Amino acid sequence: MTIGFIGAGNVGTSLGRYFITQGEAVAGYASRTFEHAQESAMLTNTDAFASTEELVAACDWLFLTVSDSAIATVFQEIEPLLRPGMIIFHCSGAASAQIMAMNDTRSYAVVSLHPISAFPAKTTALDTSVIFTLEGDSQACEDVQQKIMCWGNEAPIIDAPQKALYHAACVTCSNLVNGLVHTSQQLFGEAGFSGDIAQQAFRQLFLQNAQNIYDKGPIAALTGPIERGDQTTVDKHLAVIPKKYQNTYRVMSKSVLEVAKLKHPSRNYEALSRSLEMNEKPN
Repeated sequence: MTIGFIGAGNVGTSLGRYFITQGEAVAGYASRTFEHAQESAMLTNTDAFASTEELVAACDWLFLTVSDSAIATVFQEIEPLLRPGMIIFHCSGAASAQIMAMNDTRSYAVVSLHPISAFPAKTTALDTSVIFTLEGDSQACEDVQQKIMCWGNEAPIIDAPQKALYHAACVTCSNLVNGLVHTSQQLFGEAGFSGDIAQQAFRQLFLQNAQNIYDKGPIAALTGPIERGDQTTVDKHLAVIPKKYQNTYRVMSKSVLEVAKLKHPSRNYEALSRSLEMNEKPN
């Protein structure tokens, strides 16, 4: 089995590097910008293909590691080149494999393979802790799952209607955290902290809390005024937080309140809940 990539960005290059460490054969990369394919080929010790036709002919698993908006277009371009038995992948978290399943009489399989990982660079290091979520043609998903589990990775298979919700879960615990961190740093600044001190304060709290959540889970790790049912402190916060951050604080406080109720099912949080509702302000 030989693997090829159309698209030579962070995801495709990092996946290629990981596949090679697992003993898989990677033919190389094709890209609209040949220099990008050359760079990825150099980083993986594979080949850069100036011709998409040559790449498709050289591989059995073909990954379209392009932007979500380009998947269908690229697939339509290469579809006439596909051979029986090939598996065609995209790596979108939100889109299903159905965007590559336009031909009802096709002899190839289509699979969405989404690694639950951030890819800040082409050299992002992956290991067996990374989960690869699969969706698409059932037999192909099962075959790919077996291969991935042989590497030591988990590879759950989900249904197409679950893809958007699954991806929302990924975004909630990753990208949305960036927004909360930015809000926190803005509030530190409003409280008179310099940028460096605000960064240091954030880092200490954030890393400690993340480690506690990792070790204990979000329920057992929860601390703070909402966990204690401290309505007075929450009201003080809402009285001074700038208007543009009020709804963020309130919405997240409601979410934390649900966690607090799970941690202390016998504790009465009704007054705090009413306070959060009363303090609701329109944007």
